[in-house]
Amino acid sequence: DKAEDLDNGETKSFCVPVDYKITVSMGDGDYDGTAAAQYVKISGTEGETEELQCDADFAVTGEDVECTVSSYKTIGDYRCIIWRTTTADGWGFTQINMGINGIAQRTYDTAEDLDNGETKIFCVM
Repeated sequence: DKAEDLDNGETKSFCVPVDYKITVSMGDGDYDGTAAAQYVKISGTEGETEELQCDADFAVTGEDVECTVSSYKTIGDYRCIIWRTTTADGWGFTQINMGINGIAQRTYDTAEDLDNGETKIFCVM
């Protein structure tokens, strides 16, 4: 934390990041886990975050995996997760839950697979 001063009618903005807690329900198939790095962008009605690494143990199967990413970008109302996997070590999930600053959002309830470095968009509109 850094101390700040305001002087002579000065205006300053003090911003705090938004925390996005992502919970992924991993599939329970033999090939549903992955050791590959995972990256997300959070998209909304007014923009999207930069690409952020979702750092978690995606090698498990049949369990929930959580990561929290943070961004100062303004996105408006949450709509989608743009998910990029790396390498050819594919994986699968059954559900994605999102929490924004501790408040639960709509759930993406469709099972999906990602493989071969692909990027997919999962929306809850």
